[in-house]
Amino acid sequence: MDTQHVVAGAACAILSTLCLPSAAQAPAILEGDTRLACEAIMCLATSQRPHECNLAILRYLSIVGKKPGETVQARAAFLNKCPAGSQTPAMQSFVASIANGAGRCDAASINQANRETSPVEVGDGVRISISNVLPSYCDAYMNHAYTGGTIALPRYVGRQDRGGYWVEAAQYEQALSEYNHRIRQEDANALLSSGTQSLPTSRWQR
Repeated sequence: MDTQHVVAGAACAILSTLCLPSAAQAPAILEGDTRLACEAIMCLATSQRPHECNLAILRYLSIVGKKPGETVQARAAFLNKCPAGSQTPAMQSFVASIANGAGRCDAASINQANRETSPVEVGDGVRISISNVLPSYCDAYMNHAYTGGTIALPRYVGRQDRGGYWVEAAQYEQALSEYNHRIRQEDANALLSSGTQSLPTSRWQR
């Protein structure tokens, strides 16, 4: 399937609702949250967003509940104010994926959500690491047919057992270089501390 046509079809469905016929068949332009909801759906379908998207996205991101689940529900309710959001099963699933993913799938949010703890080998402490598995709600949103692969997925740098973490795609090369430098330093320090030259140097390969 041509993803450009899929995304274009979603945009057309939303655009068609921005100006609806009234009872007298005169165009009735959507306003307020209804219009912002439609604009938010279009704008959150891609990472290439013109400045005209700012107001709608700010309105969407301003919706925050006391718990993550409440935030998702409230954002979904806002997006569903757009008539196009419930027109087809495909649009319904897209709106749900946005509410679950948009605003929760940047690298910083994933690093926070993917924190894991495990016991250390010695003592009573715990080791904190960041899982290298992309959350399912991020995969559903960023790889939805209506995004057409236009949203850049954050990328994981390194290994989970060596302090790996998520970064935005545009920052990956620099972050990988810094990570490899840190690993080389850690391994060199371990060699000096152990007094042996048998410990291999680790390097994360792309």
